[in-house]
Amino acid sequence: MTYLYWYLGIGVSVLVIIFTVHQLTKSKQEQEIADLIAAFDPNREQWWWKPLNNFVMPGLAAAAVVAGWPVALYWKAKEMIEARQPPRTEPPQKKFEVAREHLQRQWTIAEVEAAEVVLDPLSAVPKAPFGHLNPAWEVFKQSIAEGDQLWGFSTVWEAEWRQNELREGYVIMRGDTIGPYFIARLTIISE
Repeated sequence: MTYLYWYLGIGVSVLVIIFTVHQLTKSKQEQEIADLIAAFDPNREQWWWKPLNNFVMPGLAAAAVVAGWPVALYWKAKEMIEARQPPRTEPPQKKFEVAREHLQRQWTIAEVEAAEVVLDPLSAVPKAPFGHLNPAWEVFKQSIAEGDQLWGFSTVWEAEWRQNELREGYVIMRGDTIGPYFIARLTIISE
């Protein structure tokens, strides 16, 4: 029985230490987030919400810490160690860019619009260049300035999760500079 008293005594001590450390390290941002979550909770207007939220749940959490203090101590230590480590930076994702070797041939706007009209026998897609993508094409078309050239491109691109995609579309050439592009087709290539 003495071991049980020691175990529960250590549990109470751990509860007090964890509670104190949490109160001292709690940031203003965490409190604001907690207040926002509480404000969006539809149950907060119910008569039973405040006693449950303010007394019952903290009491159950305290009992769980006293009973399972080794686990609680491990979690709190792990949280404190992770807080001191610099944040992990994700490796930057490759950004898709059209390169000169991807260019195929020069097009005019009229040729592109004639070649890219979608013909759907069920009339689910508008009979317009690029179908449902027509509004995006119209915006892209407005970015073509005097003296720009419109080129078609096609390339295989390794996207996320090492998945290869065939990307085809059109790009604006401004002199020797490759400008904005419009992806007309993106096909996943199965390996």
